[in-house]
Amino acid sequence: NSAFADSKGLKHIQFPAGLKEIRNAAFYNCDSLTTVTISASEAIVGWASFALCDNLQTVYIGAKSIVTSAFMHCSKLHTVVISADVQTIGPEAFRYDTALTGIYFEGDAPQIDNTAFVGVTTTAYYPGWNPTWTADVMQNYSGTITWVALQCQQALCRSHNFRHASLIIRAQQRGAIGHNQVLADVLLQFGIIF
Repeated sequence: NSAFADSKGLKHIQFPAGLKEIRNAAFYNCDSLTTVTISASEAIVGWASFALCDNLQTVYIGAKSIVTSAFMHCSKLHTVVISADVQTIGPEAFRYDTALTGIYFEGDAPQIDNTAFVGVTTTAYYPGWNPTWTADVMQNYSGTITWVALQCQQALCRSHNFRHASLIIRAQQRGAIGHNQVLADVLLQFGIIF
């Protein structure tokens, strides 16, 4: 627990496929951390593991479970991609992440605790062709969430590469399309080489 808490030199973290757990408060208050990529489908993201990472901006979560307060109070976190591997999002997982402007769900609707997004106003994008996304699932979860169905209009989405499509869509919203360097920077944050 708290293995790298308060570290000042970490900027980017990419977790490998074999990882089973990110322990409680492991990266708590890592001020220089800007991007996190978790590509471990069986992993559990522990309690407050990335809480209070003030400069964290983008997160890709390809883990089994996001537990209580995992990413709470990340004041600059603006984009979260939640992979099809995620089955549960725990209480206050994204509490008071007030800069959060986009959450992109790739697969089936996970079980989301009713306090997962306390104090958050954001837009959540989900695969509109997926029947697990029902009105019962699309709630505010103690925040204010606008739900938008993506209907596979982008070529990337048609090829079932939703992760890439969601990043392209995010770049379009920021006006980055047409500005190739900005788009490349967004994609490279997630290790996407094109």
